[in-house]
Amino acid sequence: MAVSRAAITNVLASAIAITVIGTGCNDSGETLPGATPPPLQTPQAISGQLEQKPGPSAALFIKNGVYFSYEQYLANPTPVDATAGEVPSTYSETTTQVEGIDELDRIEFDGTHFFVAQNITSLSDTDASQVVIYRREADNRLVNTATLPLSQPDSTLSGIYLHADEEAAILAAVTQQHQYFIQPLAVSAQVVSDTASYFSVDVFDVSDKRNVSQPTNIEVDGNLWASRRIDDAVYFVSDYIPPVPELSTDSSPAAQRARYNQILDMADTSFLPEVKVNGVAQRVLALDNCYLPANATEQDGYARIVQILKLDLSAPASLQATCVVGYVSSFHMGHEALYLTAGGTTDTTIHKFNLSDSPRYVATGQVAGIAGTHSAHSQLRMSERDGVFRILATLTEPQNTHHLYTLEQQGEELVVVGELPNSTYPTPIGKPGEQVYAVRYVKDKAYVVTFETIDPLYVLDLADPADPRMLGELEIPGYSSYLHPFGDDLLLGVGQQVEWQSPGSGGDAGDQLVPVSSLKVSLFDVRDPANPLEIDQYTAEYSYTPVEFDYRTLSVLEGSTHTLFGMPVVNWGTGASDSQLLVLNVAHGEQRPFMEVANTVIPTAATSHYRVWDNRSVLTDTGVYYLHGNELYYQSYGDSEQTLGPFH
Repeated sequence: MAVSRAAITNVLASAIAITVIGTGCNDSGETLPGATPPPLQTPQAISGQLEQKPGPSAALFIKNGVYFSYEQYLANPTPVDATAGEVPSTYSETTTQVEGIDELDRIEFDGTHFFVAQNITSLSDTDASQVVIYRREADNRLVNTATLPLSQPDSTLSGIYLHADEEAAILAAVTQQHQYFIQPLAVSAQVVSDTASYFSVDVFDVSDKRNVSQPTNIEVDGNLWASRRIDDAVYFVSDYIPPVPELSTDSSPAAQRARYNQILDMADTSFLPEVKVNGVAQRVLALDNCYLPANATEQDGYARIVQILKLDLSAPASLQATCVVGYVSSFHMGHEALYLTAGGTTDTTIHKFNLSDSPRYVATGQVAGIAGTHSAHSQLRMSERDGVFRILATLTEPQNTHHLYTLEQQGEELVVVGELPNSTYPTPIGKPGEQVYAVRYVKDKAYVVTFETIDPLYVLDLADPADPRMLGELEIPGYSSYLHPFGDDLLLGVGQQVEWQSPGSGGDAGDQLVPVSSLKVSLFDVRDPANPLEIDQYTAEYSYTPVEFDYRTLSVLEGSTHTLFGMPVVNWGTGASDSQLLVLNVAHGEQRPFMEVANTVIPTAATSHYRVWDNRSVLTDTGVYYLHGNELYYQSYGDSEQTLGPFH
């Protein structure tokens, strides 16, 4: 029996026991031909330094990893589920983790034109993924100016970037094909598929909105994790699982040995992700540019390549890449460096890459605890300021305890220089057993929300990295799962109001209480960090907002005395799961800031709740535009009765 050529996706989940391979003889004592396979092992998170090794060493490490993955698949061939894989003077932009570093989003606005990423849905007449350009008229209506077809119209359009300067306006549209939902913190499992994953980038010159030239297309093997843009440089972090040839499934030592030698005989470059520029294949990544664990031996291996790719929007055919062969669970990107983290069972390893010119590995460090996955909100556990890396990690045994670490680069090491709690400031971050729901770093402070039955908000002082301290704490009902700083030391907290109620009337109300949730938006005053206050709140029964899970769904237009916030809201209590856009106005020019509803935009589409996590808004100086599905609506501030649109 043979398995057809397939891509094995090494997700690393439950450890499985496999008998160690023999030493070159079968059960009858006969000598077996070819190289002796290394003992099978379960891949582990990288816990030490990285280094570049000669190409043959890197190739052997990858090939060993492919062999380990295949043998583990044969022992436990249950696949993980996989699914194939938007003329005012002021306006809101994509909400991001780091100021000045853009993130992929569904909608961009340059003050005159909207650029909208449209995906194929069953509820619209859009039959291909595309980018539509709309011009804003003086009466706030929109005119369809151009539709930009994509190189991969059947793929999922992940989002777009817009970079404009005095010379040109460049749009990059990113699509993903056959995207797997990877659980990077799991420890061993396999996915076998007859199709490979790749992502595609179409780079358009949109300086002339009526005459957009054909794009430069870049197609990259692998699954796109995340990307960031700094000026005209776009960075992509992706992972790639090398394909395997047709291999037998016999479990005998001779068959194992034959499979291993068949893998060794494959060309080294066949294990690297391929890049195509306008359909022409090229190897941007070389084995000599890949980093391996410094302590790796010829008996070790890993079949997963994490690639860092840099794309210059002004010269899209010029690409730079480096890679790590090993397990990576999350990342953080600042203006000067990019960090990859690898979470083990009890600790997290951090690898630092400088971004000057091309990404270059410089140092590694380690902290106790787990910092999460590459989801958007988990990435908020990390931050960099003035060369100091800050990270909040959680130890889970015997119960959850949370620790804030500050690290500085010393040579090739990231060294922990401060930690909370500590002997001077022993107060725990969170009550016993509580989970971390939100983290936000604002200059030299960190704000942390933990929750189990109440919501403590902690204010941490990180001004001296070697002497972090807890300044204040506030306990209120419910929790915030996202914190947004604005104004003069104000925070907007978005989460849930949780009330514990008896599930029925037949028993004691104190027995078996169950949580009843509703949307809660809190306004926090942290001007006195020792005494944080919740000074206002907005609640909506049986509702939630996707801001709780993806901060890009929040739009913010900040002024000197007022700040507007737009967020999609879903109400499941009406029986129709209605969705709408809520616009809140926070007045903070007064002595005591307050919050009020400015607008509620209700789409006319019958199925208004569909894909609410993809909905976006743009706040302007006259009103708000709401992107609901593939349609745009407009509403002037203070006038929720008249809605323009939908604009197609």
